[in-house]
Amino acid sequence: MKKTALIILALAFFSTAAFADDDDLFFGDGVEYQSDVSAKDDLAKGIIFEDGSVRVGGSLDAELETSTILYDKSGKGFSDYLDESTLTPRLGATLFFDARPSQTLRIYTKFGFDYPFKSDAMSMFNYNGTLPMASTVETTIADYFSVKELFTDFSINDLIFFRFGIHVVKWGTGYFYSPVSDLINTSSIDPENANKDVNGCLNLRAQIIFPGTQNVLWLYVVPDSESVNSMEFSTALKYTSLAAKYEFVIDTWEFGIGGIYKLNHAPKMMLTASGNIGNVNVFSELLYAYGSDKEWALNKNWDDKSSIFKFTIGGSYYWKNPQIALMAQYYYDGNKFDSNNPLDLPYFADYVTQGHNVALTVSFGKLFGSTDFTLNLIGLANFGRKDLSPTFLAGLSSLGVDADMLNTYLKAVTLGAIFYYSPINEISLGLGPYVTFNNGFEDPSVALKFYFTLGGGNF
Repeated sequence: MKKTALIILALAFFSTAAFADDDDLFFGDGVEYQSDVSAKDDLAKGIIFEDGSVRVGGSLDAELETSTILYDKSGKGFSDYLDESTLTPRLGATLFFDARPSQTLRIYTKFGFDYPFKSDAMSMFNYNGTLPMASTVETTIADYFSVKELFTDFSINDLIFFRFGIHVVKWGTGYFYSPVSDLINTSSIDPENANKDVNGCLNLRAQIIFPGTQNVLWLYVVPDSESVNSMEFSTALKYTSLAAKYEFVIDTWEFGIGGIYKLNHAPKMMLTASGNIGNVNVFSELLYAYGSDKEWALNKNWDDKSSIFKFTIGGSYYWKNPQIALMAQYYYDGNKFDSNNPLDLPYFADYVTQGHNVALTVSFGKLFGSTDFTLNLIGLANFGRKDLSPTFLAGLSSLGVDADMLNTYLKAVTLGAIFYYSPINEISLGLGPYVTFNNGFEDPSVALKFYFTLGGGNF
């Protein structure tokens, strides 16, 4: 079993490498959501501010969304749909502090402030398996405020660069889906909001650069967040995760190979590749796990474990004139061994993407000869996931789970087309249809959505 898995991994890796062509596209670990924190450590690249300098910045997003159902299987009249229309306000901000006390020391903090509050259970459920429960949530300061990142960077002889704290680990190359990045981060990419930040975790990272090459070795020590002692803020040492990734460049392509191990959990190995084929940016990931989470929870021995594969490949292309950007990705989630029972947590997380997934977005940055008019198209589809039966869904309500919301969320196909008009930089208006299918191409639901983006931006 082990030899077979290693052979498959090797074949997949070299078959991916065979596509290498031209133009470098470099992906690395780090925080990629702000230009102030690059994919490679600023310390490692020698980009250091003057001693004692401090930068402060952030962003603010302000939006209103209305949604009106035009058609669904209930067959209601338009007046009923209009009466049930929803208004969803979204207001979020981030604030970061980037301090450089010395040439070899950096201290970085990033905070988030969000509305609606964190009691929005479905946002938690998106891709980490948390279920919406029918319970009263007491609002506290934690509902308004969150620590996005909190870490320090320091180095030894410009060869080994350390980071300790809470930060996002960008191992993967995927845009809509990234099973490799999920190995350490505590949340996954939301395909419908792929640019939204994911949650990192507390870890110690060492980055070792090999002089005269573009090769890098990343080493991680990740304390076990599941065994935290709230009284002493300590964790069980034996459940500490150890991870490593080696990145190297061949011609104009970058490859990565690595793995992660945690006691009594499935060991995982990963491969990544990114580069260009002509003018098309291409990225790929392969993840192998020896056993599912549920198998290891029931049996700690190394025998009788399943081989689980996850694979994704995608690409992007940009037409400078007339400003059209296309991004497409395929993702296969082979974890059919963990439960598809939402009450059987924490083994339900992979059920959302189980089987074959396809994602596509096309952005038109200039319509009618003006950048004031833009158009975004998005399509998401899942094939191969076994839908929850109506009988099972009906039984969830008695246990406090919003079955209707859960069934609606687990949609198989999503299609959207939003036309935007921005008369000034501070205001953007969006309007368009949003079509979902909950069961293959059955039970369609058509909604009309209206977006108002009001002010906001980076500072």
